[in-house]
Amino acid sequence: MEKNILFEDRQQAAETMAILLQASLMEGESVAIGINDEGANMASYIAKILNIPTMEIFVQKLADPANKDHVWGAICEEEELYEMAQTPPEELEAYLQLREKTKQVMHKKIEQQRAGQKFPDLTGKNAILITDGIKSGASAVAAIHFCQHHHAKSVVVAAPVAMRSMDDNLCEADLVLIPNRFIGSYEINDFYA
Repeated sequence: MEKNILFEDRQQAAETMAILLQASLMEGESVAIGINDEGANMASYIAKILNIPTMEIFVQKLADPANKDHVWGAICEEEELYEMAQTPPEELEAYLQLREKTKQVMHKKIEQQRAGQKFPDLTGKNAILITDGIKSGASAVAAIHFCQHHHAKSVVVAAPVAMRSMDDNLCEADLVLIPNRFIGSYEINDFYA
């Protein structure tokens, strides 16, 4: 499938999302939370425009190694686990091995990035989860649950693009801002030059 370029780069996408977020900001203190590296870069741009603090949350999708489009779920910091569906018995062993390996990799990354510090307190804050795109939705839903368990006042999911086949559980967020939704077998990078 051909690329379907919508943005020159992620900074342009972040500027677009900042305009949408500005019009939708909720009452009270907000924080831009980037999901993984690309989301963190976009969150940084958005935070500067909106004059709010920013941070990164680490989430890892749990996809079948034999078929990356077959997603079992995602794991977030502090081992917040989101499973999209019950894993069939024939896939269970591979899933459990991947989950354990992913936990170890995530712990190591958090230790390197934060030098052992815990995720900052979200109590009473509007958590704006930012990512460069949503394909399955598993990572975003794991991050929503994480923020809810950390007492965020509200959780907003902001992504410039998503696949229409994404997880219905995104509706667990208080607000979902996704201006571009597509059908097909695109990769998120296909929307960027």
